[in-house]
Amino acid sequence: MAMSGGKIIAVTACSMICAGATVAQTESAGALCDSPAPQRAITACTSVINSAATSAANVSLALTARALAYEKTGRNDLAMADLDRAIARDRKNPHAWVDRGNLFLAQGEFDRAMADFDQAVGSRASNSYALGHRGDAWLIHGDPDKAIADYDRAIALDRRNVRIIINRGQAWRRKGDDERALKDFDRAVELDSGNVSARLARASIYEVKREWKLAIADYDRAIEGDPDRAQSWVNRGTAYAKVADFSHAIADYSAALNHGARAPELYADLGLARLQAGQYTDAISDFDTALSLAPDDAKALYSRGLAKLKTVDEAGGRADIGAAQRLDPSLPGVLN
Repeated sequence: MAMSGGKIIAVTACSMICAGATVAQTESAGALCDSPAPQRAITACTSVINSAATSAANVSLALTARALAYEKTGRNDLAMADLDRAIARDRKNPHAWVDRGNLFLAQGEFDRAMADFDQAVGSRASNSYALGHRGDAWLIHGDPDKAIADYDRAIALDRRNVRIIINRGQAWRRKGDDERALKDFDRAVELDSGNVSARLARASIYEVKREWKLAIADYDRAIEGDPDRAQSWVNRGTAYAKVADFSHAIADYSAALNHGARAPELYADLGLARLQAGQYTDAISDFDTALSLAPDDAKALYSRGLAKLKTVDEAGGRADIGAAQRLDPSLPGVLN
């Protein structure tokens, strides 16, 4: 029986880009006063900002770094204020323009965000950083053609920028050109074999191409790099199910639950894998949980009926299958 629900989720543009669509750290700013602890960074940056010996350009960088620390603690109003000051001190600081643009973007103010990205792009003759972020904004806004144009320019300036290469691949996917997307994801993996985003993006292409073993190999590396991402376990479990390796599918779905995933589709897919593996009692338990979360899931109800028939609960099995058919008349009946 085909897997229902829990479909492998492709790495979308927003899942990859929006996660960082607020204030972005800069190496030059961070060198002045960065610290892994936001409050320490705020204190250090404030000292740099208030020092009479600090140049206007470095005050701008320190304000940009302090804005990041404020953003990390949820104080976006203070982050915005610091970025305003950073731009006033040095209008050629592309990081301040980009970071303020990202804050505007996160607030849904696209026009103001693009105005800042345009300023960032114009602040330096060669500025792959700003071009890449403006490309991200175009992609989030739903214009992959303009995104690709900016990504092309950015990559021409910095051919080893993995983040921008991955995001250009996502733009090609948005246009429906999976072959060009795959070339970009291949290039990203070539440049950084341990990059989790690159591995997840390429796995999503392999899934479309039904190259499940290649997808599994990329998920292996993605999970190795970030084992706490529950969706990676779900996706690899689904890929294993597609090649009828139900023991590994069960293990991965169970790992996803251990990492906090609780979607009804996950319980249904775990139940399906256990049904295929002959673990009928456990399968029924999983379908029970799935149906407690999504009572109208006809396929989960139907599958529970099949599992009950396997445990010689013929009445219960027929009842579930009949109820599932009323929800979805396309489901097959039970042979007498």
